[in-house]
Amino acid sequence: MYFELFVAAVMIGTFVYHRWIEDHPASPRPTDVQLPRVDEGTPITMVYGRCRVRTPVMVWSGNYLVPGDEYDTSPSGTATADHYSLDTLFILGVPFYGGKAALTGAWAGDTPITMHIDASAGTTQRYDGGPGGTPTDFSVNGVFYQGTTIQDVTNGTPSIFPDTGTFIDGVNYRVGLATGTTALVAMLFAGEDSTRIPGYRSQLVLFSHVAIGGSPALPAFSFEVQALSTGSAADLGRSLPTDGDPAAVLLDLLTSPWAKLALPVSKIDLPSFNAASITLFAEGHGYSRAIDQGADASEIIGDVLKQTDGLIYEEPTTGKLVYKLVRKDYVIPELDDINPDNASPAGSGWYSVQGWSETINQVRVKFTDRQNFYADGLAIGQNQANIIGQGGKLRSLELTYVGCCDRILAAKLASRELGAVSRPIAKASVIVNRSFYAKRPGDVVTLTWPEIGVDHMIMRVVRVDFGQLHDGRIKIDIIRDVFDVQLGAFAFAA
Repeated sequence: MYFELFVAAVMIGTFVYHRWIEDHPASPRPTDVQLPRVDEGTPITMVYGRCRVRTPVMVWSGNYLVPGDEYDTSPSGTATADHYSLDTLFILGVPFYGGKAALTGAWAGDTPITMHIDASAGTTQRYDGGPGGTPTDFSVNGVFYQGTTIQDVTNGTPSIFPDTGTFIDGVNYRVGLATGTTALVAMLFAGEDSTRIPGYRSQLVLFSHVAIGGSPALPAFSFEVQALSTGSAADLGRSLPTDGDPAAVLLDLLTSPWAKLALPVSKIDLPSFNAASITLFAEGHGYSRAIDQGADASEIIGDVLKQTDGLIYEEPTTGKLVYKLVRKDYVIPELDDINPDNASPAGSGWYSVQGWSETINQVRVKFTDRQNFYADGLAIGQNQANIIGQGGKLRSLELTYVGCCDRILAAKLASRELGAVSRPIAKASVIVNRSFYAKRPGDVVTLTWPEIGVDHMIMRVVRVDFGQLHDGRIKIDIIRDVFDVQLGAFAFAA
């Protein structure tokens, strides 16, 4: 009897389950919203210039709303949500230490979000379109921490919502009003003491209330930010309107105490960095990059040096790091000459020259094209005379400059590199006397060696080995300067 009652109860329970649960499933709850996963040790992006951050790190989410939920629209009262939404907190990156940054763009997937910045309503980004084709299907409303060490909050203009005051451990928030049918609800940890809100000093952070429409799927966000050196500890006094000063980028990487190398400024030869900054600014040469992958500092610094065609070396007399650009900044008659009277070959094969058949006649520069939403761009340079001289054979070299986001600069870089590789390269290693003790990497000399038919070929110093004090000999490795156009300097035919 009891067994029969148990079976009947199970059958009734099964009927109720199928009729009331399976046939009428409940609406997805906020916990069903698909959120990006962040693993321990996920790198935080470093940002320089104007760039696109494709891997923002979500550090918090909450205050979910699903269709049918009521929410506060004070002082207007309450409203009923007709969409899914939630609050999010994204770390966008680390800018110049002590500097400021601006939020200039956003994407949901590959779809640009139209930016609306209102001095009376904080920073608002809105996507006019979406799954249902109405402006309320997707919107982001929030506030941007601009990355200063004291955690200022700004949208680039004086604002009322949220308050632009500076707070030690957090931000005071106000409750916004509805935008269309999409509301800006109570901000992060609404009602809590602002001192309990986590601090993200020296980082770019975006708090936003995200309305994602009728689907609980959260799109992949990416953001455009602009971080310049102006006002930062690495500020050298000049910066392009949209791109970072490459010399300031190097200085920040070397000296920033937050997430970078933290070398003392006394270790840096500031006059050399300032001189390079002046040259780069005059050239319109900027550097913009979102560094979102873990990499050695030497690799990142090397990328800046490669793009700017420069080098860093330690000055042996001071121990300071010197930044030097490879430019035609010399007067030929004033250059010291290396010749048999003051030098000797460093060994067999001390001098070599590349054959014309080994030269490159096309350079393909891959860069980050800002005009195409930061997709890969391509700039091509060709030496038609070299192509014809090699019987129409195309010899190509591909280079990548991820810190170049400007098409005009990319074309200049392609032309620069083509000029360097489309002519034979001459190299030499010589032993010189102590009269060359002041030569440093990047310096320019001439080479005269009658035995091989070389007359005042302009050479750039690559490496200097000062040897031992008791010996007195110095070994110098030199390479033909890319600006040398004296064809007669090459060895003549025997």
